[in-house]
Amino acid sequence: MNSDKLREALFRKPFRPVRITLDAGDPIEVRHPEGILMNESWGVILEGITPILFEPERVVSIRYLANGGRRSRK
Repeated sequence: MNSDKLREALFRKPFRPVRITLDAGDPIEVRHPEGILMNESWGVILEGITPILFEPERVVSIRYLANGGRRSRK
Protein backbone atom coordinates (compact mmCIF):
# COMPACT_ATOMS: atom_id res chain seq x y z
CA MET A 1 0.00 0.00 0.00
CA ASN A 2 1.40 3.41 -0.77
CA SER A 3 2.12 5.78 2.10
CA ASP A 4 -0.44 8.41 0.99
CA LYS A 5 -3.31 5.93 1.03
CA LEU A 6 -2.20 4.54 4.39
CA ARG A 7 -1.81 8.02 5.88
CA GLU A 8 -5.30 8.96 4.65
CA ALA A 9 -6.85 5.98 6.49
CA LEU A 10 -4.83 6.41 9.68
CA PHE A 11 -5.11 10.16 10.13
CA ARG A 12 -8.70 10.78 9.05
CA LYS A 13 -10.89 13.13 11.11
CA PRO A 14 -12.55 11.96 13.24
CA PHE A 15 -10.06 9.21 13.98
CA ARG A 16 -11.35 5.63 13.88
CA PRO A 17 -9.35 2.75 15.41
CA VAL A 18 -7.96 0.38 12.78
CA ARG A 19 -6.35 -3.02 12.39
CA ILE A 20 -3.44 -3.04 9.95
CA THR A 21 -2.37 -6.39 8.51
CA LEU A 22 1.17 -6.77 7.21
CA ASP A 23 2.25 -9.12 4.42
CA ALA A 24 3.61 -11.57 7.00
CA GLY A 25 0.06 -11.85 8.39
CA ASP A 26 0.73 -9.89 11.55
CA PRO A 27 -2.27 -7.79 12.68
CA ILE A 28 -1.50 -4.50 14.43
CA GLU A 29 -4.19 -2.42 16.13
CA VAL A 30 -3.99 1.36 16.31
CA ARG A 31 -6.51 2.69 18.83
CA HIS A 32 -5.31 6.31 19.17
CA PRO A 33 -3.96 8.76 16.56
CA GLU A 34 -1.05 9.55 18.89
CA GLY A 35 -0.04 5.88 18.64
CA ILE A 36 1.43 6.12 15.14
CA LEU A 37 4.14 8.10 13.37
CA MET A 38 4.71 7.98 9.62
CA ASN A 39 6.79 9.37 6.80
CA GLU A 40 7.18 8.31 3.15
CA SER A 41 9.27 5.20 3.80
CA TRP A 42 8.34 3.90 7.28
CA GLY A 43 5.79 3.89 10.06
CA VAL A 44 6.10 3.30 13.80
CA ILE A 45 3.26 2.12 16.01
CA LEU A 46 3.77 3.08 19.63
CA GLU A 47 0.78 1.31 21.19
CA GLY A 48 2.23 -1.36 23.40
CA ILE A 49 5.39 -2.21 25.21
CA THR A 50 7.55 -2.58 22.10
CA PRO A 51 7.32 -0.10 19.20
CA ILE A 52 6.58 -1.73 15.83
CA LEU A 53 8.48 -0.41 12.80
CA PHE A 54 7.07 -1.21 9.36
CA GLU A 55 7.25 -0.14 5.72
CA PRO A 56 3.97 1.08 4.16
CA GLU A 57 4.39 -1.24 1.16
CA ARG A 58 4.22 -4.21 3.60
CA VAL A 59 0.62 -3.31 4.55
CA VAL A 60 -1.89 -5.56 2.78
CA SER A 61 -5.12 -4.43 4.48
CA ILE A 62 -6.62 -1.87 6.82
CA ARG A 63 -9.89 -2.54 8.61
CA TYR A 64 -11.76 -0.15 10.85
CA LEU A 65 -12.54 -1.71 14.22
CA ALA A 66 -16.18 -2.02 15.28
CA ASN A 67 -17.20 -0.23 18.49
CA GLY A 68 -14.06 1.87 18.43
CA GLY A 69 -11.98 -1.24 19.00
CA ARG A 70 -13.48 -1.96 22.39
CA ARG A 71 -13.70 -5.61 23.24
CA SER A 72 -17.10 -6.82 24.37
CA ARG A 73 -17.58 -8.33 27.81
CA LYS A 74 -19.03 -11.80 28.08
